Amino acid sequence: MIRFGLSSRKHLTGADLYVRIMQIAAVLPAVYILIASGYLYVFAVDGPLSFMFDMGISILPRWAVLILSAVYRKTLSEVLVCFMLTVSALVLGLIMKRLLEEHEGQSKFQRNIRYVLIGLIAADLILRLIPFGFSDQFGTVISVAGAIIRIACLCLLIMDLRAK
Repeated sequence: MIRFGLSSRKHLTGADLYVRIMQIAAVLPAVYILIASGYLYVFAVDGPLSFMFDMGISILPRWAVLILSAVYRKTLSEVLVCFMLTVSALVLGLIMKRLLEEHEGQSKFQRNIRYVLIGLIAADLILRLIPFGFSDQFGTVISVAGAIIRIACLCLLIMDLRAK
């Protein structure tokens, strides 16, 4: 059950749902990389796996994708990128679970965490609008879908704040 607000004990809040969306987005490219490294034919065709990769990368924040790209260019290791994606999903979940847990007198802290997340998403959306060379690598449809999901995550966090 999804409930908006700051309590996350028995209900899934907007911030919890945002964290899960980001975790799924980080795991989607990792699945593609794992399968493609053993089955090279996947690189040659556009199919469900390449769609998963494109969607996962387009949902992730641009700064995270740029870091992954730089690591791949320096190391040429798909395994390292895959490891970074899965570890980042795990770490994000563990850290955000701690930060979003309800404790006595911490509702202001949880509200501030949501403000920080809103600011990061807004900065990412602005970065998506600036016409850099890397902004439209996966096509307009995938880029727009990724931006729509990021906007939906922004709305989830705003609805959390409004509920309180």
